[in-house]
Amino acid sequence: MDSIEPKPESLADEVAAFLADNGSRDPHSLFRRVRETEPVFRTPHGFLLTRFADAQALFADPRFGRHEQAKREYGPMGDAGLDQASMFSNLDGEEHRRIRMLVNKAFAPNVVKEWQPLVAKVVAGIMDRLEDRAAFDILADIGEPAAETTVCEIMGVPPDKYNECAGWGKVFINQNRVTGYSAEIKQIAVEAVRVASAYFDAFIEEKTRNPDDRFVSTLIRAQEGKDRLSRDELIKVLRFIILGGTDNTANQLANGMWHLLRHRDQWEMLKQRPELVVPAVEEMLRFETSGRGNPRVALEDIELSGTVIPKGSTAFTFVAAVNRDPERFPDPDRFDITRPPYMHLAFAYGPHMCIGNHMARLILRECLAALAARAPDIELEIEHPEWRTTWIRAMKGLPVRRNSLSASTARR
Repeated sequence: MDSIEPKPESLADEVAAFLADNGSRDPHSLFRRVRETEPVFRTPHGFLLTRFADAQALFADPRFGRHEQAKREYGPMGDAGLDQASMFSNLDGEEHRRIRMLVNKAFAPNVVKEWQPLVAKVVAGIMDRLEDRAAFDILADIGEPAAETTVCEIMGVPPDKYNECAGWGKVFINQNRVTGYSAEIKQIAVEAVRVASAYFDAFIEEKTRNPDDRFVSTLIRAQEGKDRLSRDELIKVLRFIILGGTDNTANQLANGMWHLLRHRDQWEMLKQRPELVVPAVEEMLRFETSGRGNPRVALEDIELSGTVIPKGSTAFTFVAAVNRDPERFPDPDRFDITRPPYMHLAFAYGPHMCIGNHMARLILRECLAALAARAPDIELEIEHPEWRTTWIRAMKGLPVRRNSLSASTARR
């Protein structure tokens, strides 16, 4: 009996499968074909945008609304979801602008620059602990503790709360915001919002009574005219910082180091030329972006690349796709830490551009510089990482080994 060849998977089937498993598959070849075939691609969950210019429009055009989409995403979680949808990063227009202007004061570039000695000290302490380790994990042993410790130190959170705070953020990362939520995630999210809100309420009260020069006191004092952040707004801002400042940054380090160590010529160049740390971080951000970009809803009919997105429709992008658009980046699939400074969308764009992007860049630069200087001979222990099925582009771990330390003389 003749065997029957399986029917080739259509592009629509491949996109549907990619969305269903939350993007744990390699996205780049798929996005390339979608961009070349139908750059505004209709899916059962909305319109997928794969061109850089279209993604810019999604992020910057006020005809795309974030708040309405956030209510759709988080609404099924009940009160906890609606609370999440009302965080300032999910608001639009004047309401969003007002809160962002106040929060910006605590994240201004000159303020973040003053954190450099703290971040360098945090990273140096991590590298000290790994000094005699023959093998370690870039994500678990460097990225996560560097991001979590830095954010919590800046906020003034005590060390015994670092892991718990980071865990609250992971609740909203470990889900699929395109295809929906599991019942388990909904239940966990309700509890995470309750516990985190109660903790930060008490934390803000303490800082109000006993102000200092730390980040939270700066937020409490932040003023625009006679306007200040309310207690509820402050709580949500602190939850947002934990959400965006820890997991995303840690995963971006792992993503970037995977490519640096696969492209040994680039790693060798960085070790010889430490001044390339800044452009290397930008290339890491562009080439394998951990963030994906928040979906929006079209508030009226909007045409992009010849396709009309009807009013009320969801539009979304994967930043990993648009950051390799050849119309924007020459030879986009080439990893090159000397690439000229083209603007990428790793931190989104427009009014909702990541407010903590300067802090994330600082952490990434310090980690990368420390690895190049103090672990120059590391090599990957795996050929392909296992990717997590989460909203962000994140691997489960990135184990590496040192060539200079043998198993007989070093701890694992």
